[in-house]
Amino acid sequence: MVSTEEKRRLIEQLIDVENKLISSEDIKRQFYDVLLRDTNGGKLYKYRTFDKKGYSLENLKEGTLHCSKPSAFNDPFDCKIGITLEGLYEAKYGEKIKSMEAMLEKFGFVVQGEGGLGCLCTDYKNRMMWSHYADSHTGFCIEYDFSEHTGANLFDLPLPVIYAKDRPIFPWDVVIDNNEDNMQRAQLQIVLSMLMKDNVWEYENEWRIFVSSQKSSEYKMPKVSCIYLGVAISEENRTKILGIASELNIPVKQMKVDRGVYDLHAEKVKNI
Repeated sequence: MVSTEEKRRLIEQLIDVENKLISSEDIKRQFYDVLLRDTNGGKLYKYRTFDKKGYSLENLKEGTLHCSKPSAFNDPFDCKIGITLEGLYEAKYGEKIKSMEAMLEKFGFVVQGEGGLGCLCTDYKNRMMWSHYADSHTGFCIEYDFSEHTGANLFDLPLPVIYAKDRPIFPWDVVIDNNEDNMQRAQLQIVLSMLMKDNVWEYENEWRIFVSSQKSSEYKMPKVSCIYLGVAISEENRTKILGIASELNIPVKQMKVDRGVYDLHAEKVKNI
């Protein structure tokens, strides 16, 4: 697993790309290096449940990832930058504070309202993920191979989430002096607010895909390289997955509980 410090350096360089201080191709090469080392050779995973309306199976058939609004996430701090000492600064810089709050509200609208995030992780054997995001092991997990997804635009690629004890805090000194350095620090804190979570979530080892426009909340993914069936999947749902996998020529594996240790392993399944 790649260190938090290295992932943070990668994210900081995104700001340099945005400000044209380094080329996107340079950072793209670094991104793939981190992706390949943090994952199983570039593979990322999405845990799914069998929802009543069939959206998860539809995503599987169409090779898409649903990107949700952060306001729907199970972490109330997600994508919300920390703001402190408003009263002190408002007393001294009232009008400037109002303009900055307007900017933050606009940003919040983009992230919380119009934009979307797709969430992936790096491990198909994560017992907590199976329990929390695949309906207590009754769902399934989709494996996507990003190792050859090199033609995509840098900002269309998944980015690593950083886990930390402290929240990103908006630097109010940019209100007082909006010089280039302060503006870049503010940019970084805003980006970190979308890619940083409380370290209690570290077990997820998440990577995120951002959708900035709601023309479609379904992000077109690389080809599915495998489907993993939950330990407690029903026979009916197992048959549904095997049928789809057979049509799309996707290998399927059944998750099994190890006999002697707290672990899971996958066994190959013969498709219908």
